[in-house]
Amino acid sequence: MRLRSLALALAPFSAMAALPVAAHADSIFTIAVIPDTQNYTDITKPAGSNAVFTAETQYLADNRTSLNLAFTTFVGDIVQHGDGTNGTPGNTSWGAGAEWARARQAVDILAQTGLPFGMTPGNHDYWPESLKMRGKAA
Repeated sequence: MRLRSLALALAPFSAMAALPVAAHADSIFTIAVIPDTQNYTDITKPAGSNAVFTAETQYLADNRTSLNLAFTTFVGDIVQHGDGTNGTPGNTSWGAGAEWARARQAVDILAQTGLPFGMTPGNHDYWPESLKMRGKAA
């Protein structure tokens, strides 16, 4: 499945918010908000940690009708190591590609439903964490 997005980012189940919004009394709909998911996709964590992320998106897919889900927004930090390093000079062993693959498993659940969603990149998704950890970046 192709990952459809406006940008990029994700979040924890306990922090996920599905808030009904009333435009008029007879037209209630839901906008789901999923914040930082980087700890679920983190390649240094057990693979099962991504199960929480997939459970979030599966819940939204399964309940889209009862929630009258209009849109889902991801508000930052999809992955932990967007630059693919662990902070050690020259080390690329953490591989951001593996973390993006974990994220895609969860996001594809929404994409398969055809529900609209948008994503915003967080600093973990694009910032060179290795430079920051060595004090070479602001």
